[in-house]
Amino acid sequence: MSLDLGQRLAVLLDLKESRLTIGGEETAIEGSRMSLSEMKGVLYNKQLETNTSAIAYYVFRRVALSEDLHLFDKSGVRYDITVLPPNDWGGECPRTFGHVHKRAPTSPPEVFEVVEGKPHFLIQDIVRTGSIGIVEAEKGDKIVIPPDTLHLIINPSDQHVVTSNLVSNAAIQDYEYVRRMSGAAYFELQGRRFERNQCYHGQYKIEFIRADSQAQSQAIIFKPPDRIYDLFTSKPEIFDFLKEASPDITKRIN
Repeated sequence: MSLDLGQRLAVLLDLKESRLTIGGEETAIEGSRMSLSEMKGVLYNKQLETNTSAIAYYVFRRVALSEDLHLFDKSGVRYDITVLPPNDWGGECPRTFGHVHKRAPTSPPEVFEVVEGKPHFLIQDIVRTGSIGIVEAEKGDKIVIPPDTLHLIINPSDQHVVTSNLVSNAAIQDYEYVRRMSGAAYFELQGRRFERNQCYHGQYKIEFIRADSQAQSQAIIFKPPDRIYDLFTSKPEIFDFLKEASPDITKRIN
């Protein structure tokens, strides 16, 4: 699978070997693979938890051209790639495990871009309970993950979903909340159906959101053609809000 991630960055993905190769370089990045058995406790269909061979998704961290690595290191930000293959998980749509960012005192935000596919992003506020946003996205869309939210990526389609993201190195991924609650407040099932997670006792309302309006609601305005890799490598300072661990993330990207 070949992907254009920016004007200068192209990569080749070998999912069988879980390897990413950067075009024009000999750099190869070994990815991590999450199996269904490693998602024990958070799956809708518990019978899948013994499947040690099926791969749920892939993550490739710190992807960058060699000449750009100093920009990421100086800024304390990294650029990652997530690949979520299509499948039917016993009625559930494939998704990532989900996590929150540890608070210090609030958790840092994160920015995603859809590289391929039409994913849903589930964003669940863990401070003001009761609301869940399902962001319906497609190729080229940017999604801003606000502080203090459980977030995960869902693939409701029959195509691979590939996302890129920019996140602070100081953003510590915390999976314990998700494990304790056996997932998010809702599972997305095949056929655009949503099943409530019985571990949650409060009332949660699902709000379906367009990706462009979601970014604007966080006061981040992206120009549609821009790629987050190109934006970061040309003007790293415009992503300083990723490192501030503050709810005030107002920024215009231009």
